[in-house]
Amino acid sequence: MPSNSAELAARRAAVELRDDLLKAGWPSAAALAPLFNRSVEDAQNLLTDLRASGKVFAVWSQPDETFLFPPFQFNDSGVRPEVESLLTALGAIPGLAPALDRGGWACAFWLYGCTERLSDAALGLGASLEARAASDVFAIRPDAVIDIARREATDDPNQAW
Repeated sequence: MPSNSAELAARRAAVELRDDLLKAGWPSAAALAPLFNRSVEDAQNLLTDLRASGKVFAVWSQPDETFLFPPFQFNDSGVRPEVESLLTALGAIPGLAPALDRGGWACAFWLYGCTERLSDAALGLGASLEARAASDVFAIRPDAVIDIARREATDDPNQAW
């Protein structure tokens, strides 16, 4: 149980964000079967194996009682090849290792949270300084998203002091 009002507020905000992300209608393994040209059962087995081996990202949906797969990681032919490198980098960030983030939500919050480090200006794509989410940028600049995750995994938070 949260011990103070700040922890309780943070927990409520996380639940609200999780619920908002779930409302986006992320697909289940069954819904992704056509993308992989597989039966529902085969797609479920494939995605279970890919998730277990760190090659695809999923979050646990308690209401659906299944894992859901955020769509940023897919293209017309299946899983984007850079996803594995992204997941490796994310797993090195304190608190985001798969053993600690079994439901995937800490990683989802990282991927769907906005940062100015991914603005058009920061990426050399334009003048906009508007913060963007890694999930939005991944399709056009996966290298930038992976680089930010790697830097976050190795940055010393005490250097800012």
